[in-house]
Amino acid sequence: VQLQEEVQELTYSRTLDKEGKFFLTKTNLAKEWGQWPMRRSVDKVDYLPGQEPLAPHEPEDGPRSFNMWQGWGCEPVEGDVTPFLELVDHLFSGAEDGAKDWFMKWSAYPIQNPGAKMATAVMLHSRHQGTGKSMFFHVLGRVYGKANFSEIKQKHLQGDFNSWAANKQLVLADDVTSLST
Repeated sequence: VQLQEEVQELTYSRTLDKEGKFFLTKTNLAKEWGQWPMRRSVDKVDYLPGQEPLAPHEPEDGPRSFNMWQGWGCEPVEGDVTPFLELVDHLFSGAEDGAKDWFMKWSAYPIQNPGAKMATAVMLHSRHQGTGKSMFFHVLGRVYGKANFSEIKQKHLQGDFNSWAANKQLVLADDVTSLST
């Protein structure tokens, strides 16, 4: 506390007197900033995909959030997506009718509607390793970007901490077999 008081005492502000000369006065920078009408401030820190870094809430003149969302991982460009679609076809070969279509819509919805809450999760299962299940989610993870995508393992679900889930839009739980050890 004493160090904090010393730092505050060493903060100076330049003041102009009536003769047009500047002089220094000791001031508390935090207090001055808090009283400055032009300061930028926020009411809370939030994670709001698709919104600006300083995101207004309703009503427009109401409180603002500092948005932790860092944007998408890449920009959309036109190109050939045949290899991606072939991977999806491979993953859903033998699946029931409509499963692949539902999965593609599930994958696209949060990208088309940033910040949408999904009430579902996807589980891809195969008796064989190396079929491309994780690869699909790593490709999708590139769209979301490193800041918005996590890959977790069994130990993360059983651990005491869930920091891997903070500010994430897509989480790949790879090689998760159960909730107990």
